Parts: sequence; C-alpha cells; structure tokens
Amino acid sequence: METKKTDNIYFNMAWGTLGMIFVVFGFIKYISVYNDFTNIFLTWLGFMIMVHYIYSLERKVGVNNKLIWIRVIILILTLIIGTIVVY
Repeated sequence: METKKTDNIYFNMAWGTLGMIFVVFGFIKYISVYNDFTNIFLTWLGFMIMVHYIYSLERKVGVNNKLIWIRVIILILTLIIGTIVVY
C-alpha cells in the first residue's frame, strides 16, 4: 500500500515539472515580446520563488534529494535549450 502512495507522488511530481516547463516557455515568449528589464527581472524572480517553494514542499513530503536534483538539472537544461531556440 505504501508503494502506491509513493507512485502517486512521483506521478504528481512529473506533472508539476511539466507545468513548470510550460510556465518557463510562456515566460520566454513574454520576454521576447515585451523586452523590458523590470518585467524580465520580476518574472524570473517569481519563477525562482515558486520553484523553491515546490521543492521545499517535496522535501517535507519525503522525496529523495537525488531525485530533486535530477529534476533541477532537467529543468535547467530545458530552460537553456528553450531560450536558445526562441532567440
């Protein structure tokens, strides 16, 4: 019964990561249209605060630190590749 609960957590984590990636692509498109430094700064600051909050909640639930760092690396690589593609 415990593995079923853990599998549900990982499924929700995968959806959360996908959602963050879509939010990042929306931010990149927004930044490419409105090229204002203040908006860029506030957008990325808000995103980083949101990511930190989600990861702190995952640590409280008991998700392995190794898995969290793997997701962070995937998110950063997606950001870099997405930014290069847009610009």
